[in-house]
Amino acid sequence: MKTIFVILLLCTLPIYSQVGIGTEDPTATLDVDGDVNIRDIEIEAAENLDAVAKDSILVKSQGGLVHRVSSKIVYESNIQTAIKGKFSADTNIVFPGTGAGDKYKEIIFDSEIYDSNNEFNSGVFTAKEAGIYHVYIQVVPTGTLHISTNYGVQIYKNSTLYSQQNFANIGLSIPLVGTVNVTPTVRNVQTLVSLEEGETISFKLFTRKMTGILGGTLKVKLSGELQDSFFTINQIR
Repeated sequence: MKTIFVILLLCTLPIYSQVGIGTEDPTATLDVDGDVNIRDIEIEAAENLDAVAKDSILVKSQGGLVHRVSSKIVYESNIQTAIKGKFSADTNIVFPGTGAGDKYKEIIFDSEIYDSNNEFNSGVFTAKEAGIYHVYIQVVPTGTLHISTNYGVQIYKNSTLYSQQNFANIGLSIPLVGTVNVTPTVRNVQTLVSLEEGETISFKLFTRKMTGILGGTLKVKLSGELQDSFFTINQIR
């Protein structure tokens, strides 16, 4: 009788290919509805860690199923933003309009030194994830600047002014020399900004053309040297 019972049990096992713990309707080979407590697990030998870690990460999908992915994918999905960019050469900035008043012009850095998450494109940074970011920009002109009551750099969040550093640019006319800048020519600004996924950071150069100054459009050439003109964006949280 016992032999018959065992045979019947073995014959019916394939029917129950899905086992549920805490659920009467399993959707996987082993479906656990509740906490899992592993009391003891063998520690992998140190000499095997390099090989095992390449493809031994278990992750839970939104549907609750557990899948195996490479550790490289998990690592890259958590890399924080680190960007530094510059001009590939000296860059001319031409402010629009010929009349007096405030002038703005986008600053387009066209050379990346590094971009850990590929988030900077055509002069605009687009956040891939929500977080707090440290943003810094610095520009230095080559040659003499025009005279202005306000001149500097600006940081924009989603095309709205977020932070800036502007102050007067003053020059003196010296015989046999020409106009010499009295105020520092370097302009820089830094700030912390909270961004949601998809929000953007961009930069502009700002100047104010005074009434009575003759001439057409205002322009400035910014240095393409790395130590002069560059920006950085780093995610700190």
